[in-house]
Amino acid sequence: MPSFELSRNSIDPAGSICSQTSGRQNFSRLAAFLVLGTVAALLAADVAFSQGVAATSKLPTAAAAPPAVTALLTQARVVKASDGSEKLEDASKVKPGDIIEYKVTYTNKGGNPVNGLIAELPIPVGLDYLPNSAKPGGAIVKAATDDNKFAAEPLTQTVAGKREFVPYANYRKLQWTLGKLAANESVSVTARAEVERVTPVLPALQDSGHRFQPDSQIKK
Repeated sequence: MPSFELSRNSIDPAGSICSQTSGRQNFSRLAAFLVLGTVAALLAADVAFSQGVAATSKLPTAAAAPPAVTALLTQARVVKASDGSEKLEDASKVKPGDIIEYKVTYTNKGGNPVNGLIAELPIPVGLDYLPNSAKPGGAIVKAATDDNKFAAEPLTQTVAGKREFVPYANYRKLQWTLGKLAANESVSVTARAEVERVTPVLPALQDSGHRFQPDSQIKK
C-alpha cells in the first residue's frame, strides 16, 4: 500500500517540501507518484498558531515553533468480493472506475497535547468523492467545492434561483475538526473516491495539509 510521511520539519525556510519516506524520495519523484496513483493530498504540515498565522493559505515559516505532529498518507484500491466483502489492495496503478481509499494518520510525537487540530484532504479533478465515505463522520467533517465554503454534506447550491444538491463530482475538499490530540497519540481520517476518465490535476501544496485553529495553543 503506497504511503509517505510529511512532518512540519519537512518544510524548509523557503517553503519547499521534502518527503520523509523510507528511502527519501525527491519531490519530482513524489509528484509523479501522486499523479500515477491519483492521490489528492500533499500533506504539508501547514500549521497555524495563536499568533494568528493564516490557516492553509500560506506555508509556515521557519520562525514558528511547531508541535511535532506528523501526517502519514496511504492510498489503497478497494476491491469487492463476490460475497460483498471488501479488501484493500495496492493502488500504485489505477484505472477509471476504481475506488480509492485515502487514509491520513496524524501522530503527535511531542511531549505535550495540541489543540484545535484540523485536517484537510483535497479531491482533485479526476476523482469523484463517494457520498458519506468520509470517516469519522458526523458533525466534525465538512466538504467544500472550489469556493472553499465548508458545510455538512450533502452540499447545496443556488442555480437560476433554485436550491439544488451539488454533484458529488464537484466536491473538491474535505475538512475534519479533530480538536485535541494528546502527546504520543494518533488519529486517522479516511475518505473514498472513484477514478474518473479525466486525468487528475496535482493540487497546490498550500491547499492541503493540517493546521491548528488560530486560538490553538500547546498546553502542558
